Amino acid sequence: MSGRRFRILYYVNMIFDTALLFTIGLVGWFIFKLIRIPTPALLGTLVFLGLIKDLQTDVPSVPQYLAPFVQNLLLYLYPK
Repeated sequence: MSGRRFRILYYVNMIFDTALLFTIGLVGWFIFKLIRIPTPALLGTLVFLGLIKDLQTDVPSVPQYLAPFVQNLLLYLYPK
């Protein structure tokens, strides 16, 4: 029974961490879009994550399942 609870908590924590990263990225994108900086989605996310890490706040790392998913999505969207 405790193994099942641990798995459920692990998945809830993983979803929460991913949602937190996306929220930080959305805030950065929105602010950079408001001030009309080029490529707001990329630069806003990088600047905001950099600022948060520079303040030595505990930011979760990218989940292991997300990187291959994004790579495959980009290959599908932008084939050579």
